[in-house]
Amino acid sequence: MIDAKRRIAALACARQRLIRQDDRLRKRIASLSREREAIELACDEQRARVQEIDQAVVRERSRIDAMTRNGQLVPIDVLMQSNRCVDSFSRERATLVARLDRLVEEAGSKESETAQAWRAVAMNGLRDTIYAESIDVIRNKVTAHRDRRVDEEAEEMAWMCRVAAARIDE
Repeated sequence: MIDAKRRIAALACARQRLIRQDDRLRKRIASLSREREAIELACDEQRARVQEIDQAVVRERSRIDAMTRNGQLVPIDVLMQSNRCVDSFSRERATLVARLDRLVEEAGSKESETAQAWRAVAMNGLRDTIYAESIDVIRNKVTAHRDRRVDEEAEEMAWMCRVAAARIDE
């Protein structure tokens, strides 16, 4: 009986630990979700900046093409300045794309971390169910044991009454 109470108490304590761990995991999931949203927003901003740079490069190249297409004499320093402009845009674009790649990778890691936390929550739910069922099984066994004992005591009392009645009859 005492062993059953201890096991029930241990399982109840384990369930409480699971509940606390579940709360921590759910807070972590919420935090990861917020971080991922912030990263996705930063990715969108980076993509917009990359598009702006791409448009600026296209404008600059079309300006160079327009200058050279007209057959006008274009000073070399103007062409060099335009080429330097295109080169700086290209370098800035490469930097932005690298930063965007890092952000996408970071968002992916947050997503996998979130999935791992959800798996842990699911496992905790399964463990909680197992613990609850174990507690019910132990309680049912204790109840059955008590009922059996009560029945045995009742049978013993009835037997003793029959024996006493038989002795009185003699």
